[in-house]
Amino acid sequence: MQDKKGLDRYTELIWRPFFEDIFACVVGKRILDAGCGNARYTSQLVDCNDYSGLDKKVTPFVTEVGDAEDMPYTNGCFEEVIALGLLDYSNPHKTLSEINRVLKMGGTLNIMVPNFCNPYHWVSMLFGVGGKARYSRGEMECHIINHGFMIHNTVVGGFSFYVPGKRLQEAFIPLWGVLDKYLGSSMGMNIFMEAEKVENV
Repeated sequence: MQDKKGLDRYTELIWRPFFEDIFACVVGKRILDAGCGNARYTSQLVDCNDYSGLDKKVTPFVTEVGDAEDMPYTNGCFEEVIALGLLDYSNPHKTLSEINRVLKMGGTLNIMVPNFCNPYHWVSMLFGVGGKARYSRGEMECHIINHGFMIHNTVVGGFSFYVPGKRLQEAFIPLWGVLDKYLGSSMGMNIFMEAEKVENV
C-alpha cells in the first residue's frame, strides 16, 4: 500500500508487524480507536472486540463522528483506547484528559506520535507539513504520566526520509531498514507508548 507521499510502504514494513504483535491478544474488549481514520493498523480489532471508531471525518471504521478533545462517551466506558497519529493534530492536554476520562481504571492506552528527534520532522515543521506537533520521548513520558497513566512500554522506530518517485522509494527501503536498526531507537519517525490508567485526572 503506497500513498501519494510514498512513505506508506516503508511505514507498513516497520510498524504493521509490530502492531499485529501488540494487538494479537486484544480480544473481547470494549475499545475506542480515537482518530481511527482508515484504521490502517487497527482494522484487525473490529471483528473480535466491541469496537468504537472516533474521527472528525466519516470512514468505514468511524462509528461516531466527533472531536477527541470532547469525546461523546461516558466516564470509564472503555477498557482500551488506541490513539495512533492523533496527538499531533489535537491539543495534548485536552485529548489525554478525555482519554483518561473515558478509560476505566486499569485500562490500557496505546498511543503513537511523531518523534521530534527525527530530522524528517524538523524539515516538515519548517515547511508546515503534517500535524501541528512533534514530541520528544521525554516530553511524551511527562504528558502521559501527568495525565494519570503509568508507562509499561516505549518503542521508537521507523527512521526514514521522504524520497520522490516510486522506484526510488522502493530502492531506499533497504537503506532505511539499516538506518532504523542503528538510529531508529533514538531518531525514528515515531514514538509508541503503552500505558495503564492508574488515576483519574
